[in-house]
Amino acid sequence: FQSGYATAIADGGYVAGTLNDGIGGTMAFVWQPGGMSEVGSLTSGGDSQAYGVNSSGWVVGTSDGTAFLYDGAAMYDLNALLAPTTSAWQLTEADAINNLGQIVGVGDIDGDQHAFLLNPVSSTPEPASFALVCAAMTLIAAKRRLRTKGKSR
Repeated sequence: FQSGYATAIADGGYVAGTLNDGIGGTMAFVWQPGGMSEVGSLTSGGDSQAYGVNSSGWVVGTSDGTAFLYDGAAMYDLNALLAPTTSAWQLTEADAINNLGQIVGVGDIDGDQHAFLLNPVSSTPEPASFALVCAAMTLIAAKRRLRTKGKSR
């Protein structure tokens, strides 16, 4: 890789960012005392960018237009971790993660772009236990559409 840039820092010395290969390709990375690791991508040969990191070294970002979580061992497509009732969502970018494992980012629902918040189901966050706080987000999205429709009349 020719160059790179950092996008987030967390307690414990974790830094997340993106490496550039000089020909248009990118790869997310996490640096911690002792060295740097490439995060990878969700598709073979794909691109990824890291936007957030927490003090456990968990990284979030986007890989080929899909929001991801990297827990230090594996990369997860956040869409695959959603509760079945949230299937209308397509999470495209995860922008930040805190020490509770909560993730914020951007996604599409019914063709409209909206912010999202993911909360771990249990008090001890594990990648497989994430679920979207769907009820609140659906109400917000519906309320915005109603206001927009009312203004155009």
